[in-house]
Amino acid sequence: MFKKLIVAALAFTVLGAGGFAKADTFDKIKKRGKIIVGVKPDYKPWGFVDPNGKLIGLEIDLAGDVAKALGVEIELVPVQTANRMQFLQQGKVDMFIATMTDRADRREVVGTTVPNYYSSGTNAMARKSLKLKDWGDLRGKPVCTKQGSFYNKPMSEEFGIKLMAFVGNAEAKQALKDNCCLAWMYDDSSIQNNLQDPQWADFEMPFVTRDAASWGIGVPKDEQETAFGRFISGIDDVRILRSWAGLSSETPDMQAVLGEPDIEGVFVAVSAYKGFMTSPAVGRVMSQLLIYGNANDPVVEPLHLRRFQTGELVPEPLTNQDLSGGVGSKKH
Repeated sequence: MFKKLIVAALAFTVLGAGGFAKADTFDKIKKRGKIIVGVKPDYKPWGFVDPNGKLIGLEIDLAGDVAKALGVEIELVPVQTANRMQFLQQGKVDMFIATMTDRADRREVVGTTVPNYYSSGTNAMARKSLKLKDWGDLRGKPVCTKQGSFYNKPMSEEFGIKLMAFVGNAEAKQALKDNCCLAWMYDDSSIQNNLQDPQWADFEMPFVTRDAASWGIGVPKDEQETAFGRFISGIDDVRILRSWAGLSSETPDMQAVLGEPDIEGVFVAVSAYKGFMTSPAVGRVMSQLLIYGNANDPVVEPLHLRRFQTGELVPEPLTNQDLSGGVGSKKH
């Protein structure tokens, strides 16, 4: 199954107000000649500030396509997790595209358009030297997080984490660097992006992701079923014209597919969810398969494509730690 990242020019069909209860936001935007959209300024690659001080990113592109489809200018307003819904309620923004997890409690406050456009879960970033293995290792320890995140309360209650909540990610990550907390708890897709930066070379994302959920675009609650809300929901007719990240794949056991399927001359190396393909060991295995026809490695067979036919799924996470020094350091 593939999760399509909606990162492109939207093939919106501009709907007239006829047949809907009202179109207050549509009218306001048209009279103003501008749509005001709340976006994240600190969440690569979804929304961030470039070296010239300009807001860029996947969600900024998405917001720009909304403005283009409406034929109006756009004003981007930086928002945070703790204030994005309040900004919408207060009329400071017409809508927001700001990494919001689509949850029932949030639907009581703002309108959430469907279909959703991405999904992610909760994880943490910590120093490799700590050798953390599971969430229980954080019990009683200080953990940096962001104000307003839905996972703060349940994670602190389940694992006894001592939360240090910050307004922005920049402050939370600086506190992590300064050893004020043991880990930074946040969205797994954002953490993965940070780990590509050399300044975080000594850090890792050691835990299994929890609470994976979809993201939704926020519109005024009383306009979800109006012309404006229906217009924004038109993303189900999206045509992908450009992208920031491509596709993210999933398999039934959340593990990769690796090796040569039962098709002569075809070799497969497909990641599953996040992380596996970051290992240089995969390249070594695939090169051995291509050159010698046999990787001589016990990890290859469990990851064969046929496991989905036989039902022999991989029962535990296959991590980069398992692959260090060679893929076959641990047999699954």
